[in-house]
Amino acid sequence: MEVMNKYIILAICLFAFIITACSEEKLGESIIIDSNEEQTPFDIWLTNNYTNPYNMEFHYKWNDIDSDVKFDYTPAKIEKSIVVAQILKYMWLDVISESAGINFTRGYSPRVINLVGTAKYTTGSTGTVTLAYATSGMKITINKVNDTPDRPTVSWLTDNWLKTIFHENSHIWTQKKALPEVWPTISSAYYLGGTWNETANSLDMAYKRGFVSRYARQNEAEDFAETLSIYVTRSVYGDEDDTWAEILEKAKPDPDSEATVQGVDGSEIILYKLSIIKEYMSTVWGIDLDDLREAFERHAVVFGTMDLTTIE
Repeated sequence: MEVMNKYIILAICLFAFIITACSEEKLGESIIIDSNEEQTPFDIWLTNNYTNPYNMEFHYKWNDIDSDVKFDYTPAKIEKSIVVAQILKYMWLDVISESAGINFTRGYSPRVINLVGTAKYTTGSTGTVTLAYATSGMKITINKVNDTPDRPTVSWLTDNWLKTIFHENSHIWTQKKALPEVWPTISSAYYLGGTWNETANSLDMAYKRGFVSRYARQNEAEDFAETLSIYVTRSVYGDEDDTWAEILEKAKPDPDSEATVQGVDGSEIILYKLSIIKEYMSTVWGIDLDDLREAFERHAVVFGTMDLTTIE
């Protein structure tokens, strides 16, 4: 009995030591979701700037349910999440609201934004890097958040995931209200389906067949989303990717290019597609696409002066 009492006393002392040590240790802010934890200033900011005005959840803490378990991911860092949250609000949601009204943005935007620290890579000869993607029109996941500079340029943003955000948002619009019947017929001969990322589909080949990107050749839905999003976000912005004017110039027939198709002017096809998109946005949604583009440009000018590392 005396030996047992010694073990009991030893266990009590060890437990007390652990509790004391844990209480003295200062831990950083958790990157794992805990529904019982107290809201941080950032959480309150998200409530005031996403949940209340846009009826939108913003997930920056790690949650397996939000992520594709087939890939190895790293959680988004808190400080990078703060930067990205401000970018998305000012350069995406506020832009659409300024042009179309907050009720439109609230009603026809995804319900959840999910942040992931690293990019989503697929392997193989046609491997791709997914910087952002949508799920059922309800959630947009943004990858590679931890690589975001504290003061990114608008060109960096469009090259990475800002263009993709507008792309995915436009899918929600066309899922709610169908595209004009003529749209699928414009480039039906040149869609590639799942083989769009084969090396044979060069960017020059896509341009000269009337597409603004390689991905636009997958199908008519991606063609629409790519054309709209690139027109809005790449008026003059793009470091690695071409601007809208550069795309039109490269899409023109070139007798010295193997990508040129006899009798096909890619730039004219792109401009025709743009006219269909403008008419659709105007007659179906009451939105002037040029006004949306100009709103993006106005915000881009102010964006360069913003401090994204702190929240107010």
